[in-house]
Amino acid sequence: MQFWQRLIAFRKAHPRLLRNKYDNSEINKSGLSDILWHGCELRKSGWYDPNGLALAMTLGERADGQDIHVMFNMYWEGLEFELPDIKVEKWYCAIDTSLSSPLDIAEMGAEIVHKGTHYKVNARTVVVLISKKNQTR
Repeated sequence: MQFWQRLIAFRKAHPRLLRNKYDNSEINKSGLSDILWHGCELRKSGWYDPNGLALAMTLGERADGQDIHVMFNMYWEGLEFELPDIKVEKWYCAIDTSLSSPLDIAEMGAEIVHKGTHYKVNARTVVVLISKKNQTR
């Protein structure tokens, strides 16, 4: 129950997830456009690979909100995903479905900073990262 409550709160806190139209004509403060599709490597989505088992998307925020990066690993082994470089901020892990409850989804404001240019997504897992200014966690 806690997972679903936190997931609903996350969705309400991120209006980016509610949009049905995206405009890639502008770049935001982090250097990202509205929506970008990837595979394990940035900008290589593999949409047309019938055997593709990895997908990622980045939602660049236009206002003062948070950018969101979602990684889906449908493969039976863990995969390394390359992360978009965001200029002033850092990526924080909000959701990692491979972790046991209550660690699978962080409370709002209690997300853990991720250091590095890649994230290992465990087998059959969804991971959601959000951008924030670097904190002292």
